[in-house]
Amino acid sequence: MNRLHLKILLCVSMLVDHIGLLFLELGSPLYTAFRSFGRMALPLACYLLVEGYYHTRKKGQYALRLGVFAVLSEIPYANLAARQRLEVAEFIKAEGVSNFAELTAKQQTLYADRILQIVNVLFTLLMCLLMVWVMDTVKRRAEERELARGTREQKQATSFHSVGKFALLALTVLATLLITYIFRMDYWMLAPMYVLAFFYFRKEKETQLVVAVMIAVVYAGSIPYAIGSLLAVGAIKLYNGKLGYEQGKNPLLQYSFYLFYPLHLAVLLLLRYAVFA
Repeated sequence: MNRLHLKILLCVSMLVDHIGLLFLELGSPLYTAFRSFGRMALPLACYLLVEGYYHTRKKGQYALRLGVFAVLSEIPYANLAARQRLEVAEFIKAEGVSNFAELTAKQQTLYADRILQIVNVLFTLLMCLLMVWVMDTVKRRAEERELARGTREQKQATSFHSVGKFALLALTVLATLLITYIFRMDYWMLAPMYVLAFFYFRKEKETQLVVAVMIAVVYAGSIPYAIGSLLAVGAIKLYNGKLGYEQGKNPLLQYSFYLFYPLHLAVLLLLRYAVFA
């Protein structure tokens, strides 16, 4: 599979996931199947983000492009998040309790699946991109300093700088998690974890996939959702490193994948209101 195939699979899994979220009965077998298939989207998006970082020379433009579409996506996403919270409030009222905490553990797990964070996932991915950019810069500069040193005193300095490098990398990750948490971004913890795994182990494909599997299983919440995430890891394993189209030759194709996220949300919401007004 090339990168174009992964992007198409990402879009399809997102579409299926949101169809399940908006149109299917909560907890039904079909709902579970659609949402489970949709779990492929986040690992694929995180993997493509890291690959995109390494395959673009204009990283500033990459971040700007992601930021612009994140802002555009917030309009339909905020509408969707508000609708979902209202729906969960209606579920709680129907159960005869006054707040979410009074529900049973099983009910909380079921209804929590409907609750979305305040800020859409493209903002989370933007923060992850900035995290990778900072970490990659720190690593490259540390490696350049290490190559330039040879004496005993210089090796001692290298050891000191290695500790400093680790501290900077750790602070970058913590800062990313803090920002995504404070602003209640979608997948605030899970997306940075995937991106960190794909970035740190990029040159060790098998290790990269093993760590991704561990993240998928730990954070899935259920067996069907874990299976969906693992399908994404399987697709990544089949990735051949090729783009699938000539870079720069078809900007419409490139931008269509960014546009797909806000556009499909808007269309599905309009259909939802039309069908279930």
